[in-house]
Amino acid sequence: MPVFFILVITLVILIRYEITRNSKTERKSSKAFWEREREASFTRNKDISGLDYINIPEDLIASLPSLENEEYTAALENLNALKGTKILNLTGITNTDLKASYGTGNFAFLSECDERFNTLYVSLKTISRTLKEAGYTDLSDKIYVYLSGLLPLQ
Repeated sequence: MPVFFILVITLVILIRYEITRNSKTERKSSKAFWEREREASFTRNKDISGLDYINIPEDLIASLPSLENEEYTAALENLNALKGTKILNLTGITNTDLKASYGTGNFAFLSECDERFNTLYVSLKTISRTLKEAGYTDLSDKIYVYLSGLLPLQ
């Protein structure tokens, strides 16, 4: 019985130690995050005209056939709506990093550019899949290759 009691007490002490240690680590991480966020919020705007904006190739859109598929048609409409807009792939960049790199004033615009990228990606993926199902394998592969070029290598 005393051995069991000692084991239970030891286990409780170890658990308490781990909880305390994790709490300290979490507080440090939180404090560092909020400090970085505060600094990023005061970053002046930087020039974003030289960023690597994505342009949708006209020949890609022109080469797409008309299909009787609602999902395909909606994706094609999204693609046409994105023509001429600024699109950026900001995948993997945190909001804090965006503000720290380009300034708080550019944050809303950059977020919109990233949202357009997500729409572009999903639309092209839908178009590619639908074309493959409809037998347009070569065109589907062309879109897939274009999609692959939009994503950075991990």
